[in-house]
Amino acid sequence: MQQDTVDIISATKRTLSELYENSLEISRNIANKLDDPSGPSTKQIKLAPDQSVGSTLPDQKLYRPLNKDDFMNCLSPVECARHGWTNVGKDWLKCEYCDEQMLVKLGSLELEEHLKKQYQEGLVTVHSATCPWRERQCDVSIYKFPILLDQVVKENFQLRAFPLIKLGDKLPVIKAEMTEEFIQTMASALSLENDNNVGSIVVGSAACLALFGWEYGYFEGLEVLQCKACFRRCALIHYRSIARNKEIQNELENVEQTGNDREIGEHVVKDTEKSHTAANVDDKVEGLVQNLKNLIFDTETQHHWYCNWITGDGRSTTNKTSEELAKRHPGWSITLESILKCTNSVTSDDPSAAKSDNKFNDFKNTLSPRPQQS
Repeated sequence: MQQDTVDIISATKRTLSELYENSLEISRNIANKLDDPSGPSTKQIKLAPDQSVGSTLPDQKLYRPLNKDDFMNCLSPVECARHGWTNVGKDWLKCEYCDEQMLVKLGSLELEEHLKKQYQEGLVTVHSATCPWRERQCDVSIYKFPILLDQVVKENFQLRAFPLIKLGDKLPVIKAEMTEEFIQTMASALSLENDNNVGSIVVGSAACLALFGWEYGYFEGLEVLQCKACFRRCALIHYRSIARNKEIQNELENVEQTGNDREIGEHVVKDTEKSHTAANVDDKVEGLVQNLKNLIFDTETQHHWYCNWITGDGRSTTNKTSEELAKRHPGWSITLESILKCTNSVTSDDPSAAKSDNKFNDFKNTLSPRPQQS
């Protein structure tokens, strides 16, 4: 009997010892998985850089740009929002309905590809079991640029453009090339063709900004250009204004004239002094020219990459062929087409419709000179 008791105690000790060792092994495995950056769990999904309202350019040491088109699409801010997730901090998403949170993190490119399906499923499965977002997500078309009547599109364009026109020379210099025909067409759409109080550059710049969805706003004491589709805000103080551009051009002309005047009187100056003077003039000219190139506002690329004003549906346009890009209908292109239809008042069977189409294509290629991709 006593021996039986000893055997039972020994067996119990062995069992407890085995359970303890097993628990240690499980703990070590869990710790290793947590410490291993190449093995995230379902809840560790790396999103594109923080796209919250008012966010600035991400630190490249913290965020590695996702250059894979499929990852940008399946883990874009639009896709996460479509599944009920909101950004509550760097690398964190939260569902306001079920309060579940998700750490968004990726490892190497190979790991991203291997776990792509897991990341996509995580947008659904990380929600709590009773959360309605698990069963119902917003339709994929929810972020497509809305199809409206041409007249409504034109009126919305005017509502964006007129506050911008009031800024006058405070408007930023626009990167897009604005032809005389474009400016005249936009002036007609804004009923400003006979208004001599507004400069043509101001009309063209304001129209181009409004065409790409930019609106005038005021944020934290700063005048900004803002997009209500992607929540991008750009402070005007960061870009070269039309007024400053005129000043730089005048300085450039004065410097060039000074160089010419000095060159005329160089017959009384030694060769070494000639070279020194010419070098100073060239340096100043180069500096002014560089200022002319910097801080120009790009109406297209200043949007967040997923914005429907430039994508049409929130999906990336990188690595697309020219045929695929041609099928896209970005918001600015739809707006331009509607404005031309209203301004020219043409129908599909009108003889002038072909001319209107040519004008549309000319303006489109000028405003967005995308390189042919393959």
